[in-house]
Amino acid sequence: MQRVVVSPVGRSCRICSGDISYPSLRVKRVQKRQGIFEGSITKHCRFLFQITTDAYILLRVGKHSILEKA
Repeated sequence: MQRVVVSPVGRSCRICSGDISYPSLRVKRVQKRQGIFEGSITKHCRFLFQITTDAYILLRVGKHSILEKA
């Protein structure tokens, strides 16, 4: 039997696509950029994404400093 290992990034993306208001993701809009959202993967890791009519587009994954580059 194979074990499937899901990375924290994959887990967060899967949860986000099902329920953007899931508490541990702490999703919010990025103030500097219209249409860009930020979510938490871990205490020190964030992901930036954009929502289109038919998909969520993952833009960046990294430390909190990725917000400065947004």
